[in-house]
Amino acid sequence: MRRLRSSLNWFLASLGRAVLSGCLVLGPVGVVCGAELVSGSRVDAETCRGGTCSVLAERIVFYDSAYGAAGLPVEVRYPGLPGAAVADGVFPLVVFGHGYRQSYADYAYIWEALVPHGYIIAFPDKLSSSAAINIDAYARDLLFVAARMHALAGDPASRYFGRIADETAFMGHSTGGGAAVVAASQSGGVTTVVALAPLGNLLLTPVVGTSPIAAARDVRAPVLILDAGEDCVTPTWTHSRAIHANLGSASHCVTVLQGDHCGFSDARGPGQGICVAAEAAACTAGLPLLGRRGPTLGPAAQNAVTVTYLLPWLAFHLHGDAGAWDRFVRLLDADAHTSYERRP
Repeated sequence: MRRLRSSLNWFLASLGRAVLSGCLVLGPVGVVCGAELVSGSRVDAETCRGGTCSVLAERIVFYDSAYGAAGLPVEVRYPGLPGAAVADGVFPLVVFGHGYRQSYADYAYIWEALVPHGYIIAFPDKLSSSAAINIDAYARDLLFVAARMHALAGDPASRYFGRIADETAFMGHSTGGGAAVVAASQSGGVTTVVALAPLGNLLLTPVVGTSPIAAARDVRAPVLILDAGEDCVTPTWTHSRAIHANLGSASHCVTVLQGDHCGFSDARGPGQGICVAAEAAACTAGLPLLGRRGPTLGPAAQNAVTVTYLLPWLAFHLHGDAGAWDRFVRLLDADAHTSYERRP
């Protein structure tokens, strides 16, 4: 009852702001305005314990976005019950930005691993086919979706009513990872950031806008960067390490020693072929330290390594599982597949 009363009070306050601004919350598909980043609920750590929840899907189109009548499509994966209801609990929100010319469908392994443990994941999917990307617009999408998902948590007509916790992460791969850093630099409400082989240096890329390397100075949330030693697309020395060096928050940069750029996306995804072709071209040009690329783990093994780090990091920062930090630290010291740096 206390959780329901808190969500209802938040919704009424949001509704008042929406009416004053000429906007109204209409539910999971429709116009939503005047949202705050937080939804006023705390995580229920017991629900989905041990990865026991089912993964359900919904496609939402937000029509009050910067895209006007075209709307902003968002793919949501959530812990569910039979009948498409959200599982009984309050879950952290993860907003994920996909890589350039890729889509949400290239990250199935992410939602398959995280959602059963009690996370709601939202994938903005507007920029998949863009010839060029303004990273500030991408960051704006991540911020917008976070706010609108929290608004739905205060809407009694939404399946997410009372189901989304305050705790929120921005996560992404490649261009989406860089956008996650830029978005976090503009928000005081983000709990943590996870960037997979993030784009940092915008030179020689089809991306314009704020450099994630510069934006990193304004990030206050703890950051986990996972990069790859054999990455030819966003080589660590000019992208992830430069971001990490500028972060003022507590952060870890973990390198998958025999990982590559495309190994952070799913081999089953429709955009994997584009990613692999781009990486092959970059490797041919000798971009990783102007040397020959060594053997790689392969996408399935790299996906597994990635998830091994994501689960304890997010469990600690989003679920408040104190024991997860010990698991994360032990993993850093024992894992032969990775090396790491940390700040401060």
